[in-house]
Amino acid sequence: MTSPVAICTLPPTRFTRRFNKAPALVRLEWQTALDTMMRFVNAAFFLPLFLPVSRTQSPNNASTSEEETVTRSVVQNAQAADFLPKVLPSIGETKLLGCILMERGDTNDLYDYNKAAAAFELAVEWINQYVFPVNLSLQTRYLDIGSNCAPRNRIVAYAMDLWNRNINCDVYFGPGCGAAAENLNDFAEFTGTPIFGLPAASVGMKASLDKYTLVLRPSITHSTLANVLVRFFTKFNYTTPFFLYDTFSPFFREMGVLLSAAILEENADLYYSAKFQGFDSSVAGHADTVDFLGEVSKISRVLIILANATTVRNIMVTAFQEGMTNGDYVFLAYYDEKDSLAKLAFRPLLLLSIRLPTDDSLMNFWTDVRERAQKKGYYHFASDSKPDLMVAHVYDAVYLYASVVVTLLSRYQDFLNGSLVAASVVNFTFFSVPLNRPVVMDQNGDRVSTYTIRNFDPGSGSLMYEMI
Repeated sequence: MTSPVAICTLPPTRFTRRFNKAPALVRLEWQTALDTMMRFVNAAFFLPLFLPVSRTQSPNNASTSEEETVTRSVVQNAQAADFLPKVLPSIGETKLLGCILMERGDTNDLYDYNKAAAAFELAVEWINQYVFPVNLSLQTRYLDIGSNCAPRNRIVAYAMDLWNRNINCDVYFGPGCGAAAENLNDFAEFTGTPIFGLPAASVGMKASLDKYTLVLRPSITHSTLANVLVRFFTKFNYTTPFFLYDTFSPFFREMGVLLSAAILEENADLYYSAKFQGFDSSVAGHADTVDFLGEVSKISRVLIILANATTVRNIMVTAFQEGMTNGDYVFLAYYDEKDSLAKLAFRPLLLLSIRLPTDDSLMNFWTDVRERAQKKGYYHFASDSKPDLMVAHVYDAVYLYASVVVTLLSRYQDFLNGSLVAASVVNFTFFSVPLNRPVVMDQNGDRVSTYTIRNFDPGSGSLMYEMI
């Protein structure tokens, strides 16, 4: 077998991983000594430790000789292999550790580890069998961080607890809370650990996105949503939109706060003519909703409702009773595709959501998730439940990390360097197995999503029109 450029490089081991995370002065002293040693070895022997082998291997990860060509068939999705390097160097046995720091148990949030556990498990099994070469594997460890999402949180304490117990995380999956991800970034910069937020949609509330160098977001982002809304308002010349966001839900509370900041940055004139108002759906009654709608009628004809499907329906019922659904007002709501459309079938209500695939790929994935969750007792999904996009994005996050790792490995770069991993996600394209399509990450390390704005006929339940 022909060798690449003969450069002797330290193979990734537990020692070098701890060495990379050592204090800077100690690391510099050791690096000087190691560099001297490696220059001597290169000059004297020209012995390559990295030997090129096929990226694909047999499903059981059986070891093979250097002269043997090894193949691994990506049996479930051949197209996914087109987005991965075909040849990888062999390495010593290396076990990566993904630490899952994700909230659980709050049904008011879009993110919940109980729902996502099966997707994590399926993704890890897939990449270990079909993406990583022999001797490289990913293991995960979950740490329960509770369900609270607030600017003051204990996420750093949880991460430090793992560090103090000598549990060296190569990557963080989660958190879901944007404020928690912002706080975790400070500690992650010290340890050099990339953060794959799930979704951490509101990162950017305290500072600009470029300050959070290790936070990647392979899921929903509120900044992208703000851009979509600004273009929508501009297209239809809506100059005085009224934003009503549910502060009871951390996801929608953060969405309301970040949307206001993002719109200010994108279109200051629109921001100053718009109105942003929060409300607590857990205590707001019919009279409160009447008051909200009365205030809307005084200053605007466009109401954007940032809340779950049940709350949106309650507001729309009250709007009907107040005579506001005859076409004089436009209502726009953020729609989670797993919600029932029956709750939201109001003629003047537009639904804003991420565009999903039209083939069976997502439903097939969802069937696997439901079956695994039921079998392992992670969560009970109803047999007729719709696919949860957030759960699909969990799978994507693991797959994205693995894709970046093997890409760096194919370039003979240090895939244990968390800062390099994070930088490599920028403008990276990978293949989403659940969605059966390529996904592009943008210049901020955020997922580029296509949104649709739709309207449904309440009588037939059919789609009246769709704008992408």
